[in-house]
Amino acid sequence: MRLQDKLMDAYEEAYEEAYEEAYDEATDATISYITRYNELVAQGLNSQEIMEQLVAQFGEEHRPALEKIVLALN
Repeated sequence: MRLQDKLMDAYEEAYEEAYEEAYDEATDATISYITRYNELVAQGLNSQEIMEQLVAQFGEEHRPALEKIVLALN
């Protein structure tokens, strides 16, 4: 096997591992978001209050994902 082929194999393997890790983290985060959303709904909060609570808990950088979840589950 040529060096170039070995390098490509190593690159592909590293890419696949990184993708799987990122996917698992995103899935775990989504489950956490939805679980917390359901808890807040059970408390009787409205959508705006839920968003405020979610952003306070998970951080402003997660707002776009949280907004999508709140819209989807409303």
